[in-house]
Amino acid sequence: MRIAVISDIHGNMEAFLAALADIAEQNVDKIYNLGDFIDYGADSEQVARKIMDSDIETIIGNHEYPFFDPTLVNNFSPTAYQSFQITKKMLSDEVIAWIKSLPKVKIFRSCRFVHGMPPDSVDIYLSYQSKYELLNRMLEMEEKIAFIGHTHIQKVVKFNKKDMNISLTGFHNHKFKLDDKHKYIINAGSIEQPRSSNKKAKYVIYDLEEQIITTRYLDYDVDAAVKKIKDAGYPDRNARILKS
Repeated sequence: MRIAVISDIHGNMEAFLAALADIAEQNVDKIYNLGDFIDYGADSEQVARKIMDSDIETIIGNHEYPFFDPTLVNNFSPTAYQSFQITKKMLSDEVIAWIKSLPKVKIFRSCRFVHGMPPDSVDIYLSYQSKYELLNRMLEMEEKIAFIGHTHIQKVVKFNKKDMNISLTGFHNHKFKLDDKHKYIINAGSIEQPRSSNKKAKYVIYDLEEQIITTRYLDYDVDAAVKKIKDAGYPDRNARILKS
């Protein structure tokens, strides 16, 4: 059994289609989408409809959550706030109704899927958690693995209950081997809005039998995505971050 875990598509159809094409070649059985599939990019409606029409397990992120709690936009950065005002005008009633039907969490076998942090946060950042806070979350988590997004940066958190040790690491040579002694929080990275020097679209594949996480880094038509963002009147930062 192999699952692909994607996150933070953010309305970038070019990057999303590149990811779907790559996933189709990777012998994957299921796809999990960890939310923030709208906003920042210019194709939120089209991306949402593509997800709706595909067999993709989907949860919400903080950029979908304002449709449940409109006050959440008050916590957005100025760029995110301005972007959301543009995005929500582009979304059809059908897509908004579908978004409102989505859960914050999905569970499959030994895996929990959540946008921010387990157990069910859409807006808590892994990067802001102390080791003490991570320890408590690991102790409360029943599943072996929590897959998250939100920070846009791929990361692995390991927890050994025997010695109560928490460690953070990255992926080495695009693979990470899990073992039975640890629980894990795996950040899948982002399809769009890269926040590292690597500007490619990123996602992970988890082989449940082999217990191996593999990262995938993909090229896509960045120029086309940038042009759409500018033409739609989004803040310049939304386009600039894709290339610099």
